[in-house]
Amino acid sequence: MVSLVLDDPQDPGLASLADSKACISKLFVRQQYQGMGYGRAIMDAIEDTARKECALRMVSLSTANNEKNAALAMYRRRGYEEFRPSRAVSWHSGGEISLIKNLEV
Repeated sequence: MVSLVLDDPQDPGLASLADSKACISKLFVRQQYQGMGYGRAIMDAIEDTARKECALRMVSLSTANNEKNAALAMYRRRGYEEFRPSRAVSWHSGGEISLIKNLEV
């Protein structure tokens, strides 16, 4: 499942058409399919679509702030960097981290 937010008036730091920035709000690969390249393929498609078809310059996302989080490691390998401090959330004891990637590189 993937959801891409193009404009978020409640949090323009994550998604704003004026700033050419979209936010991946939901990305989920079932556990039995993790480690098989599906997440990487989905991210490739999202980034290519954002860059080529939507003319966006940046993509942001939030994920669990946990070094055991394989998705967090993948995002960092892809060039996503932390752009705001980790914050507490009810759905994960380690909190949530917000990452962003410049697509113009």
